[in-house]
Amino acid sequence: MVRKPAPGSRYEKYRASHPRAIGRIHQLLGDSATFDYSPYENSCALVFVDGSHAYEYVKSDTEAALRIVRSGGVIIWHDYGIWEGVTKALEELEQQAHLGICNIRGTSLVFWEKK
Repeated sequence: MVRKPAPGSRYEKYRASHPRAIGRIHQLLGDSATFDYSPYENSCALVFVDGSHAYEYVKSDTEAALRIVRSGGVIIWHDYGIWEGVTKALEELEQQAHLGICNIRGTSLVFWEKK
């Protein structure tokens, strides 16, 4: 087990000091393998994927992210080049779908903009 802050605690920390920004963020908490994303399809301007590092989870989380991001929106994945499951899933996606996902040089972040 890893000791970490409770989910959402950093988000809540800034509620008072940045109310306008926090008011525009809708943090969704739950098990991404069973979460019902259907109410959010084609509606999210930014999707940040930073969940399980297991290959199958990354694939599932990515499929969900592709469904919920809106036109002109961006998906950002974390831990590329660090965790094998993340790296393999994203490289396979790019080989198969030719989306044009890009690694931000010097980071473990990958992004894609939905046209």
